[in-house]
Amino acid sequence: MPYPMVHFAIDLELCSRTPSSSFLIGSIAPDAVHVRGDVTRSEKVSLKPRNWI
Repeated sequence: MPYPMVHFAIDLELCSRTPSSSFLIGSIAPDAVHVRGDVTRSEKVSLKPRNWI
């Protein structure tokens, strides 16, 4: 898992304008589940936006 700053740097590269706070929070939210010690890798993967398509 990259540091949140890596996520933010990529967000800035992908957006043609300044990303909203909701966009930035959404970019790190799936990795935030690691704060809860009982989350499995498969549960984390299901939270990634690429899996919603």
